Amino acid sequence: ALRVTNELISARPNDPEVLLLSAKVMQALHRFSPALIQLDKAAELTSELSSSEQARFRRQIETHNVTINVARGDTEQALRSLKNLQATSPNSADAPRLAVLFAAVYRSQGLLEAADKELVKSLENWDRITPFTIAWVSFQRGEVWVGVDDARAQKRYEEALHYLPEYVTARVHLAELKHQAGDTHAAIKLLEPIAKGQDPEPAGRLAEFLT
Repeated sequence: ALRVTNELISARPNDPEVLLLSAKVMQALHRFSPALIQLDKAAELTSELSSSEQARFRRQIETHNVTINVARGDTEQALRSLKNLQATSPNSADAPRLAVLFAAVYRSQGLLEAADKELVKSLENWDRITPFTIAWVSFQRGEVWVGVDDARAQKRYEEALHYLPEYVTARVHLAELKHQAGDTHAAIKLLEPIAKGQDPEPAGRLAEFLT
């Protein structure tokens, strides 16, 4: 991926989309300083885009800046960027995605209650119809507490599965907690319905729990 993006940059050095793609690759490889350089270059080139495209593209850049700053431990800069994203976001549907980023920052600071509250607040505009949003937010709330307060994490994973029973990742994480607590039978029952799916993790965990 790195070789391909480098070739693209050589061919299209002033294309902000290519620079953003390169930054994503660098970020995935944990090469954060080069990724930030590419993001800055991409931001400088957005003036040639339409106003609506500029706004969309700058939000993408800011989002990647947040993720990188969290990974680097610069939570204050990440919070500043997030508050800017929150203030300029035109779409309430962005709230859950931003809440997860806020939660990641707060969790890295040890502010777990603040992280949890941010995720809850993101549901203010939930339409009360589609289960996907609340299931995803419930799962993310579980991720805040897992390893710190597993009973609270378990409750949130169960809530996610209440709204979306086929939520594979929530099933796996809940099964892991059940297994750790000594309830291997319950863990196996959670994994059996999804063990033959495309995701290999449930089958791997099931085999581990059966041995």
